Formats: sequence, C-alpha cells, structure tokens
Amino acid sequence: MKAPKDPTPDIAIEAIEPRSRDADRSQLAILASARDEFSARGLAGARMDSIAERAGLNKRLIYYYFGSKDDLFLAVLERVYADIREAEQRLHLEEIDPVEAIRQLVSFTWNYYLEHPEFITLLNSENLHCAAHLKRSDRIQEMNSPLVQLLDTVLERGRRDDLFRAGVDPVQLYISIASLWAWTRCSSTSPSPRSATSTSRTTTRSRPSSAATCVRPRRWRNAFRT
Repeated sequence: MKAPKDPTPDIAIEAIEPRSRDADRSQLAILASARDEFSARGLAGARMDSIAERAGLNKRLIYYYFGSKDDLFLAVLERVYADIREAEQRLHLEEIDPVEAIRQLVSFTWNYYLEHPEFITLLNSENLHCAAHLKRSDRIQEMNSPLVQLLDTVLERGRRDDLFRAGVDPVQLYISIASLWAWTRCSSTSPSPRSATSTSRTTTRSRPSSAATCVRPRRWRNAFRT
C-alpha cells in the first residue's frame, strides 16, 4: 500500500525554497538523505521527517518533488541503479577480450557491492515488497537493457572465438555473478576477488554456479528483463 501524500496543501513553494535556489541540488540532497534513511531503516521504518532533517530541507519539499514515500523510494532505487550502470559503462567491456571482460565484470561487481553496501540493503528492502517498485519502473528497465545487450555481445564474441559455450543467457549470467557475491557473504569462508573471478569459467564448459540459490533470482530477473 502506498504511503499517503502530504495532506498539506501545495502552498507557495517559493516561501519554502526561493526561486534562486538550485532545484536539482535540493533533489539530489533529498535523494542522498533518503538513500541513507531507507538503507538504514528500510521502507517501512524510514521517516520523512528524518529524511528532511538529514537533507536540511523542509519536509514539504520532499512531497513537492517526489509525491509520496513510495515514490521517493522508487526514485532512490532508480538513482542507485543508475550509479552502478554508469560505473559498469566505464569498464568499456566491449573493447576487451571476452574472457577478460567477464573477469573484470565479476571483479568490479564484487568490489562495488563491498564499497556500496547501501545498494544491497536497498535491494533487500525491495525484495521484502516483492519487487513492487522495480516492476513499475520503466526507467530501470531502460537502464538495464544496454547492459544486457552488451553482455550478450561479449558472450557472442567469446562463442565465435570458441572461448564460451553457446546458449548462455546474459541475464542469468549477471544473476549468477551477483549471486556469487551473496553466496560468499553467506558462507563461512569468503574467497578473495581474485578467486571469485573464476566464475567466468562457468560460461565455458559448465553450467552457471548453483550459488545463485543463495538469493532470490526471480526478483533480480524482474529488474533485468527487457
């Protein structure tokens, strides 16, 4: 159920935030504060008052820009997805040898999750709501499509060079990479990023690792299907 919108009438927003103030800067501040609040307390536990206090802004501005707590949570999800997609693009996997491209993607994903734990906690919170927000976001689908297409191209290049077996689904491969990180965090012994990159071998002679069972693949699939 969506959180209700602020019942306060839309009084002159200029009285709260002068026209001269950079609206984009205010929205970025709200998103950053909401990301911290949602990752710390989850969607249900997060409070709009706390987000406003973190951002140093009037709470009415949050409702003015984002509408409701659910809509703000979706905006935060879209922002963190945009961040990781932009970082992945900087890898330029299309210019690298296919095997090395997969190895670099595994290493990048491993380190990104370690450096950005809020990304994982936000996804865990979304999982509790059955990916309801992700399912209604066209923007996330649009952001994921280029990654899926890029992985498909890398896999096809590897297949043509007889490096990878045929029939590897790029979505399932990415799910396996993400699940490998989750599996190692669940296990009593966590291999280093170097040993984790051995997952690229699953694209050659064997099926993707059963480590994917450590998380909820269906929820990840909802975010990556195009």
